[in-house]
Amino acid sequence: MFFNIFKKKKKRIDKPIELSKEDLQWNKMWDMWTTAEIESPYLELMDYIGGVNNGGHHCHLDNTYNRTDVKLKEYVDTLLSIIPEPLKSNLETAYKTYMINPDGELGDENSDILDECDTVYYNNEELLNQILRERAKKIEL
Repeated sequence: MFFNIFKKKKKRIDKPIELSKEDLQWNKMWDMWTTAEIESPYLELMDYIGGVNNGGHHCHLDNTYNRTDVKLKEYVDTLLSIIPEPLKSNLETAYKTYMINPDGELGDENSDILDECDTVYYNNEELLNQILRERAKKIEL
């Protein structure tokens, strides 16, 4: 599965290396995400991280907008409740830009804005990982 790239892997050597407790908790959290066992807003945050890393804001918002089980505005509001600046204002910009024409082409100017939103996201992605690391510490093994 694509999202296994987020999981920590054991190094390949003759003698297996034991993963740390933190790594095991991290892996269990991603396993919980794949089965939708992780609670909101972490579920949405993990969806966001996976989606933006898989195609940028435009692709992720488009995929989320077209899902029948998710209302995009509620999804974005949930994310805004947990993510810090500068990612919060960045997501707001991406959402507003996407909603200009969610059923069609955005045009060059709006595509450029979403590309810039991707850059801001990638430059600050570690802030999101810190939130997830704090959540993972609470997972019982």
